[in-house]
Amino acid sequence: MITNRLINSCKGLNGLVSKSLLNNTTKNVIVQQQIRNMSWKKFINPFQYYKENADTQQKRRVKKELEEGVLWDVKEFVKNPTMKVFVGSPNLISESQAEIVPQVKAKDLDGNKLVFPDCLNKDKKQPSLLIVSIKPYHADKFVNSWSEPFKKEFPQLDIHSVFLVSQLGYQILSPILKSNRKGKNNDLTESWSNIPVAIKKSNTIFEDFNITNPYSSYIYLVVDGKIRWKSSGLSTPNEVDTLKKLTKSLLDDKK
Repeated sequence: MITNRLINSCKGLNGLVSKSLLNNTTKNVIVQQQIRNMSWKKFINPFQYYKENADTQQKRRVKKELEEGVLWDVKEFVKNPTMKVFVGSPNLISESQAEIVPQVKAKDLDGNKLVFPDCLNKDKKQPSLLIVSIKPYHADKFVNSWSEPFKKEFPQLDIHSVFLVSQLGYQILSPILKSNRKGKNNDLTESWSNIPVAIKKSNTIFEDFNITNPYSSYIYLVVDGKIRWKSSGLSTPNEVDTLKKLTKSLLDDKK
């Protein structure tokens, strides 16, 4: 009888151990499955992915669109039609702190190749006005508001309007569009630079020019390849006066 009890006890113990192992194994499987499900949900959730993996400029742009909506730039334009993203300073940027103009390869309306900042008045050490925009036609009023008074005051100085074209439609139709724009603004040299889609590495040209909204234009007073003053959007009378004064001071320094 004692032997039978021992046998029955061992059987019961084995049953409990088996059930415990089975339960633990089942729990482990469930936990692993939950982890697997969570990772899949995280993987297919672009909000979560770009929130935690915005390690390049392009990913940061996508993150902003996901957080603020695809039409965030249009909303900003509606609220701020002058697209004054930042206002020009009353003083020049010191030469030691001035940033170098990012290199851009472009073609003017006649098909001539230009490389910035090399094509600016670098040899003469004279100031140049560089206006960078994203959207042709839309930016014309911004560009004209700066180029017309500047050219009237300084007819001997260069003015360049560069469009960083990232939209495929504009790139495909650029030969037609550029031919239609010839003679529209004789105060400046207009050129287009097609921005390729970055696959292997991030394209930072917008960030290099401090472009925060594609609907604005970005204005730079450049000397010897360095940005000595900058502004954005539609010009104001005070900013135009400041630009003229600062340009005159730079010209006087070169005498």
